[in-house]
Amino acid sequence: MKKIFMAVILTAIAIGAACTDISAKKSDDSSRIIALMQKYDDENGVEAMNINGFLLGIAKAAAKNEEGSEWIKYLDRMAIFSAEEAEAGLKEKFMNELYPILESYEKIMEMKDEEDSMSIWLKMKDEETISEMVIVADSDASVIMMCGKIPLSEMGKIVADQQ
Repeated sequence: MKKIFMAVILTAIAIGAACTDISAKKSDDSSRIIALMQKYDDENGVEAMNINGFLLGIAKAAAKNEEGSEWIKYLDRMAIFSAEEAEAGLKEKFMNELYPILESYEKIMEMKDEEDSMSIWLKMKDEETISEMVIVADSDASVIMMCGKIPLSEMGKIVADQQ
């Protein structure tokens, strides 16, 4: 799972480092997450970016043969937020505002490793299609939000390949 997480982060950073204008077009909850990212974007130690449209097309082309990129073709939008370098109080405040929004998502996985924890939240379009996936790293107050039409069968293949 860490390989997928890192592939997503590295691809997004490489392609969209200059893109920090975050605007929302998806569901109300993804809009609320984007708005929360925007709220904290100008704070010290915070980095945020939104990748959609043209930049996402470039990312798809650039990551074509990279490990962990099998599912990127299903994405319409990706937003990344990191408060890793921010003060502890700001991280706590951000996370306290994020978790009420995530109540409308289904928590499918939680991983803990000593002081770090990471959780994955989903919203389904239908029984076979993931419409939104939110990956949250609590200790860093980091969030990766992916929106699109990701077939559940594809996700199963990716997880199986990582084991």
